[in-house]
Amino acid sequence: MKKVLKHSALVLTALALVACGNSKKASDNGTASNSNFEVSVKDGMYVLPKDEDSNSHYLALQVEIKNNRDKQFSFTSQDIALYNEKDEKVEPIQIYESDSKTKFMSYGDSLSKGKSVAGYVVYEVDKDAKYELHFAPSFYDDVKENKKVKMT
Repeated sequence: MKKVLKHSALVLTALALVACGNSKKASDNGTASNSNFEVSVKDGMYVLPKDEDSNSHYLALQVEIKNNRDKQFSFTSQDIALYNEKDEKVEPIQIYESDSKTKFMSYGDSLSKGKSVAGYVVYEVDKDAKYELHFAPSFYDDVKENKKVKMT
């Protein structure tokens, strides 16, 4: 990433997992899980692209997803949604970076039983606003769930 400032004030103030009829477990350490998935926010940083207007602010979140299900499922970075204080969805932006050291969540990732994947998801944000991060995979039929993390 071009100019990266570590966002030291990234605070996970609340973590909740919402599921339809499934037992759920949430914690204060940036991880939420239930019988189907474990989702963690491992890191967060502001990204300041050198070719963009200085008024643009981007938040890059390193998200890890583990499949606790008995079968494989697929998801995209669009399934990891950020919502602002007005409950409006902020779409992730695609970053095309030649730096092979930085792994971004890709479109069409699939996870086998017991496996996990981690990568960054990037959003354009207001640096003073609070957001909720939701995970709701769209490529499986038998379970509907939503994980959210409130951030300041």
